[in-house]
Amino acid sequence: MKAVDNSEAINRAQDDIVRAQQAKQVTSNPLVKGYFIQTKGDLLERFTNVKHGNTDELNQIHLELQALDRFQSHFFNAIARGKTAENWFQRLANQTKAALKR
Repeated sequence: MKAVDNSEAINRAQDDIVRAQQAKQVTSNPLVKGYFIQTKGDLLERFTNVKHGNTDELNQIHLELQALDRFQSHFFNAIARGKTAENWFQRLANQTKAALKR
């Protein structure tokens, strides 16, 4: 027995494709791109201005960078899942065409 039936797999794949399109819109938006560049630049500047021995501030900057990277990777993962779903649909279409030719 399959863990997920075909209609469920199709619905999930379609959802992944929609999320991928939305993620592409977000990551290609100039305002969002600018935000990430500016924020990382601000964090780097804060890092270079931290007084020697101020580990609390260094840890805070590190945590902020990690959070920013996790946020960004969420969008890139959605894009990757959407590409996987598109490939799955293409393979399914090819299998269907091959079955109809028989």
